[in-house]
Amino acid sequence: MKTRLILLLAGIILVLFSCKRKNTSICQDCQNGGYCAGDTCICPTGYEGVNCGTKSSLKFLGNYYVLDSGNFSWTSCVVDTVKYRTFAIYRTHMSSIYQGSSTGEILISNYFGDGGAVTANAKKNAISVNSDIKISYRTNPNYIATLCFLNQNYYPTGTLKDTTLTININGYCNTDLGSCGNEIKQTTCISVFRKIKQ
Repeated sequence: MKTRLILLLAGIILVLFSCKRKNTSICQDCQNGGYCAGDTCICPTGYEGVNCGTKSSLKFLGNYYVLDSGNFSWTSCVVDTVKYRTFAIYRTHMSSIYQGSSTGEILISNYFGDGGAVTANAKKNAISVNSDIKISYRTNPNYIATLCFLNQNYYPTGTLKDTTLTININGYCNTDLGSCGNEIKQTTCISVFRKIKQ
């Protein structure tokens, strides 16, 4: 009887020790400020992975071929008369994505082919642009026309699938046309970034 009691107590102690060790191990494995919730590490912004050990921005970094396609429409004032105009956007250019100033931030160079750059927040396989965007178009080899500035109400978002990043732009901006009132510009565009293999 005494032997059975000792074995039972030993078994209980062993089970409790194993559970405690398992739970402690899970929580200790969460990195970069992540914390344990059950069997899962909850990662802070900018990190991902089983143990929060991977920067979300890393998968986006690199050089890309980019295709911009879509439409741009606007109103223009001619002799106090509003004219509605539109044209198709279709162009290719190169772009590079670098690590931004913070962990979850990336910097997209030559965005929309105008030589400028925008910043974006990276989270898992998605990005959200967090700076104003200049929509421009090269009307001839020596001149790039600025068509529109999109503010925070129309910041685009994008998703990464394998090595292709797709960013959707759908926004408006206004310009005072004096006697014609406000000019309304709209752009609907998709930028497809295809990563260049190193």
